[in-house]
Amino acid sequence: MNKTMYLSVGTAKPNSDNSLYTKGKNQPLLVFAQANSVNEAIGLSREHLESTGWEEVLMDKTDPVDAEAIKSAEPEVQNAYQSALKDGSHGMALQTLKGKE
Repeated sequence: MNKTMYLSVGTAKPNSDNSLYTKGKNQPLLVFAQANSVNEAIGLSREHLESTGWEEVLMDKTDPVDAEAIKSAEPEVQNAYQSALKDGSHGMALQTLKGKE
């Protein structure tokens, strides 16, 4: 069975291991994850974020990705998508870095 690429949008707070963002402040995030179902994609997205310095992860929406739409997305989103194709999942914050807020 071929896996589908999903895009999850949600929020999380950076933990003490995440020095790029203000600790304790909710940040909007998106995560691409290859999965067999929406529920699996949500779980993989949560695991990805928790393993990369985020806590209190809340996924608001998860849908299959329209690969054609990615072609017209921002370069950062295209890069995240390409990384997820290679690695299985990839996330990115949609907020400015600490000190540039």
